Amino acid sequence: MWRSNPLLHEKSSPNVWFMSKSLLPLPAKKFFNNMKHIAFIFILFFFSITYLVAQALPPLTVNIDCSEAPETQEWAENAALVAKQQYPFLIAALDEEGYQPSDSMTMVFKHMEEIAYASNGRIVISAEWITKHPDDVGMVVHELIHILQAYRHHVPGWVTEGIADYLRFFFYERNGERTCRVNPEKAKYTDSYRTTGAFFDWIVRTKDAGFIKRLNAACRNGKYSNDLFREYTGMTVDELWAGFIDSLKQRQM
Repeated sequence: MWRSNPLLHEKSSPNVWFMSKSLLPLPAKKFFNNMKHIAFIFILFFFSITYLVAQALPPLTVNIDCSEAPETQEWAENAALVAKQQYPFLIAALDEEGYQPSDSMTMVFKHMEEIAYASNGRIVISAEWITKHPDDVGMVVHELIHILQAYRHHVPGWVTEGIADYLRFFFYERNGERTCRVNPEKAKYTDSYRTTGAFFDWIVRTKDAGFIKRLNAACRNGKYSNDLFREYTGMTVDELWAGFIDSLKQRQM
């Protein structure tokens, strides 16, 4: 489920862990610069592989039901195009060996208080919300990710929503540093949505580029536990959060 989440107040930076390098001797500076370049190349390689995998996937069929809100028809058709375009890239981003995603889904538009939710291959969207926020196609991407997650075992909500918002803001919209601002004095990693999405982005950039795929696979297979953070990164979730918060505070200095 997606909801508006105005949390949060401070932008993270992909370079915060390099900010103190001016205080280091020359060999250390060269080491950090080399590590920065290696990280960039690794991430570029990851996105290239994701693109190639996406091209090999079958197209998505999107059925549209605007019977309860016919005024949404044009918006729905445009959103369906976005869903078709992004679906293979999202599958590749969450790639898990042996997992067979559905090749069809339905978008239903109706008058309701909730913004949107996904269930059993359907995304149900508020007609009032898209009337007031016609540019919020990213909400559809967020719900599309929930369809792909398809978790049949208990997974903490903050993990489920954090993965969805990470992929929405840092993978699809690619504006997460601007839109996912986190207040280091008040935020918790369990705040979910954008806060957790920004936290996961920091882990991907600084600790484990394959973190999201590995975490998603564990969630889908009923193997999620907080111990996975140590297994994947060598640090507990609390230690990682402390490092993330420290990076935000350094950014403010």
